[in-house]
Amino acid sequence: MTEEIDKRKKLAKVLMAGAAFEFQSLKLNELQAWIRSYLKNLTAEIEPQALQRILETVTSDLHTLANELNKLAAAALPSGRITTELVQTLVGRSREHMNWELSDHIISRNRKGALKTLKDLLDDGVEPLLLIGLIAGTYRRMALAKALLSQGASPATIFSEVRMPPFKQRDYLAMLNRVDFERLARTIRRVAETDLAIKTSKATPRMQVEMLVCELMS
Repeated sequence: MTEEIDKRKKLAKVLMAGAAFEFQSLKLNELQAWIRSYLKNLTAEIEPQALQRILETVTSDLHTLANELNKLAAAALPSGRITTELVQTLVGRSREHMNWELSDHIISRNRKGALKTLKDLLDDGVEPLLLIGLIAGTYRRMALAKALLSQGASPATIFSEVRMPPFKQRDYLAMLNRVDFERLARTIRRVAETDLAIKTSKATPRMQVEMLVCELMS
């Protein structure tokens, strides 16, 4: 019992100090090392599968990530071992995360993943027009990044304008090299047409956004 109290005191001390941390973007291997180091300071450790689950579920914003790790470390006492089951129980898939997930699937042209996430968002009550705005924003950012890339901008400059988790940036740049401006322009026009169709009551809004995502993934 005394050992558990000592652990909780140490945990509280680290959590209080957390407000002074300076959070910066990290690459995937750096992010994994940061998580393990952060948890070590909380006298906690994490299973490899649980670590992967956190990386898939939580954004690369370290402030948000630290909050989730604090919650997990506290829940893991007295053993201090964070399991996959604990992560699945305590770290939910927020609507914000699902929004990012939809954009990610669209960028990577993952048809199955995009349609599943779209269904989850629609079933969760997200308005189709909001999703159209999300999709439009995804392609507008792609067009901006493509323009910067064609002008010879550095990756640092591109990702200062287009937010992207550090460990996804290499794949994003590779995608930009494959896509052309004409296709991006056609896609943005098609998204605008769907937006207008929803606003003028042509078919149901849900059907319109589902048809759009299917078309974009073809």
